[in-house]
Amino acid sequence: MKKVLHLVLLSLFIMMIAGCAEDCAHESDYNLVGVTYDDFILKSGIKSTPNATACNTPNNPADCSASLSNASRFGVMQGFIVQCGSSKFELQQTIRTLYPQEGYKEDKYEQCSDYYVYDFFAATHRSPTPQQIDSISVDANNKNIWNVKVNGVCYQWDVTNTQYKMQ
Repeated sequence: MKKVLHLVLLSLFIMMIAGCAEDCAHESDYNLVGVTYDDFILKSGIKSTPNATACNTPNNPADCSASLSNASRFGVMQGFIVQCGSSKFELQQTIRTLYPQEGYKEDKYEQCSDYYVYDFFAATHRSPTPQQIDSISVDANNKNIWNVKVNGVCYQWDVTNTQYKMQ
């Protein structure tokens, strides 16, 4: 009887461990969240100036392309890509680089970890709700000046003295 009891307890223990591993595999380890616009600008070193009229006329130079990207499941555009020659800037990738994955909780029973993956601009830090990127264009006279419209507000970005400078 003692052997049967030990066998049953061992079986239950193995099922708990296997069940836990299975839960971890199916659990969402990546919760996409946003950073505030101001936090991003500060950390990236990009000079941002509000400019109400700069976004009115898209005027990309011939060797540059600028396009919206990274649509959310609700169709909100969360990012953009600027490419001039061989130089490329991708907002989503830049945010992920500046804000790497950060573990924030461990389940004591299952020992699973969830992570924040910073992916877009949001009204508050770590918000799951993205702000809309309405438009992006590159200034016709200077490919290091970008006109970015976020949630209806137009900003002129100067990336000249940053690692994102277009060659």
